[in-house]
Amino acid sequence: MADDLLKPIEDRIVAILSQGRGTNGALGADALARSIAAGFFRPVDEGADLRDPGMPAEVFDRGFRMDWSGSRDDPATNNSQQSILIESYTLRLTVGYLYSEVASAVIAATATETRATAVNRWTARALSDARNVKRAVEQPELFRGAPTIDPTPVEATRISSDVMDLGGGRALCVSTFNVVVQSNQDSGYLP
Repeated sequence: MADDLLKPIEDRIVAILSQGRGTNGALGADALARSIAAGFFRPVDEGADLRDPGMPAEVFDRGFRMDWSGSRDDPATNNSQQSILIESYTLRLTVGYLYSEVASAVIAATATETRATAVNRWTARALSDARNVKRAVEQPELFRGAPTIDPTPVEATRISSDVMDLGGGRALCVSTFNVVVQSNQDSGYLP
């Protein structure tokens, strides 16, 4: 079965955020400097809702999901007679964070943070992570470098990152990106 239009783009972002894309240096020094270690973030199961208070804590903390919320043509570069189509898509990347003392045992603390700090400074933790996600997803070699994919990711630009408290020791950080994609007008990209 063929992928839908945005599945290869999602797979590339999953590779950047959770599979260590670029951490081996093969994509160059700039990509290495902005890469994220494998397992730092974890994609939640497709269809899982990070707002669900029943989601297990060990899945929730630094678990992420992607949702597409809009598209628009690039008016400067599109010609209906050409085979290439340039479009922009709005991507919402949502990451979960725990901040309760009860859940601190399952917080995915990094080597440079303590669980206590993660609990007490959860907004700073979330926004620091959002900055690192921005750095990685916007890095050209990480986002659009080899191997090439179809459709082709052109660029991603973060619009904003916002933190929201869900209560009960759980919070979300939602980063919105503008993602530019080049596709072939003759391809259907059907799921």
